[in-house]
Amino acid sequence: MAYSGLTARFSTQQSQDQFIRDPSLTQPIHKESKSKTVPIPQEVILAELPVSEESIKVLQNEDISLSVNPRGTSITSCSISSYDTLLPQVNIGLLIEWQGVDFKIYDITNGISMGYDDKDKGFEIRKNYRLTGDNHIIEMEVEFISHSDTTRYVDYGLNIGSIDKDVFKKNPIDQRYIELSISLPNKTLRNNFLRFNPKAVDDQIQWTGIRDRYFCTIVRPMEEADKIIKSSNAGITSYILQIPSFELQPGQRIKHLYLLYLGPQKQELIKNIGSNAEEIVNFGFFDSLSHIFLGIFNFLYGVTKNWGVTLIIFSIVVFVVMSPLSIKSFSSMKRMQEVQPIIEELKVKYKDSPQKMHKEVMELYREKKINPIGGCLPLFLQMPIFITLYQTLMRFIDLKGAHFLWIKDLSEPDRLFVFDKSLPVVGNEFNLLPVIMIVTMLVQQKLTGAKGQQGASAQQQKMMGLFMAVFFGIIFYHMPSGLVLYWSVNSILMLVFQMRMFGAKTK
Repeated sequence: MAYSGLTARFSTQQSQDQFIRDPSLTQPIHKESKSKTVPIPQEVILAELPVSEESIKVLQNEDISLSVNPRGTSITSCSISSYDTLLPQVNIGLLIEWQGVDFKIYDITNGISMGYDDKDKGFEIRKNYRLTGDNHIIEMEVEFISHSDTTRYVDYGLNIGSIDKDVFKKNPIDQRYIELSISLPNKTLRNNFLRFNPKAVDDQIQWTGIRDRYFCTIVRPMEEADKIIKSSNAGITSYILQIPSFELQPGQRIKHLYLLYLGPQKQELIKNIGSNAEEIVNFGFFDSLSHIFLGIFNFLYGVTKNWGVTLIIFSIVVFVVMSPLSIKSFSSMKRMQEVQPIIEELKVKYKDSPQKMHKEVMELYREKKINPIGGCLPLFLQMPIFITLYQTLMRFIDLKGAHFLWIKDLSEPDRLFVFDKSLPVVGNEFNLLPVIMIVTMLVQQKLTGAKGQQGASAQQQKMMGLFMAVFFGIIFYHMPSGLVLYWSVNSILMLVFQMRMFGAKTK
């Protein structure tokens, strides 16, 4: 079911435990409505909300499980049951002005309803959460019912989500991906969750979203909203959607509808909430290329039915496509090796005249038709592909829980076996794939430096090759095994290619 065409719906209470919809009560809110100007606070402080296990209500289906707290009517936690994952954001949907109020709970079909009669303000508030035909989309309704004989002015804030600072310390690799996105009519704003600037929001808000490495929550208001307020209190950062002030006439009831998406970052699921909310799935500068790669991944998986095999085939495909650049690069390196003895002789001959030596070397390059940067340029051209693959595979949720050979989860390190004690750098786990990477890179270095390399420069090159191999091994050691598998296969293919280019004999 697509929700892009939904409009706000209204209901009247027939009894304490049953609600029916009544379209005749519709009261749309417009900017031109005569409303009292209510100052928007610059800083909203969210109080710590005591949670009583007895008061928490659970709303769940096959894919999600929500814990709803009647104090402030928030979703205190959300578990993505189909992935056995608890989202880091809490207090979703909290009504800021009534955050310390205990609402009464009423049972409704496929949902939870809560109500509070605010006698001081002269109206009643009702808050409903309802399951829909889509397992990852929840309807959230906020209704205001006048019990006053005079016009009341209402404005309220709705918490998008709160995250404790301790969440960012648990797993640096995962938590650095937590960000806030806000969609406006002509642009989508994105930034790290802690660093987002609410002042950048300068137009009508289409939807707001919080995402981590694999999952996201999206709040799509069906009513007018154009302000976001940031709250930082006791190490907890929150973002509040501020609803403009509106009139509530005597006896009138007004209901606002919001759609919530809670689930994995899969565009085919997110798009059902409408308003192009699937754009929350973004991979940075090379986003378009990332989506092309995702299409290839899904096609290959449809054939192999195994994500490990898919990554191996994809690595082979990328290697074949990039082989013309690789051939050019290694051909240039090979020619450079062939003239290396002559260059060494020129260095000795003109050791007292660097300018003369440089001129002779350049002349040698021209004579042999060698481009000194020819071996590096193709590698630079491949960098966008590597960066794109890194960003894509690090956030590719289909790798989560995927098995391959000894690897139990391609989104985690491969963990061939675990030590009893923790060791420096490697921790308490032995990951085989990064070790394969190191060995392969060392052999590659030995092949490329096998001919004509003498003296201090040769020793420096060997030390640099050793350093880079170990350096990359350390960086990749705790990376997701799916990413390391791709890179390891690529390294092995490159090694075989180099052996054919340079010959199997080494020093």
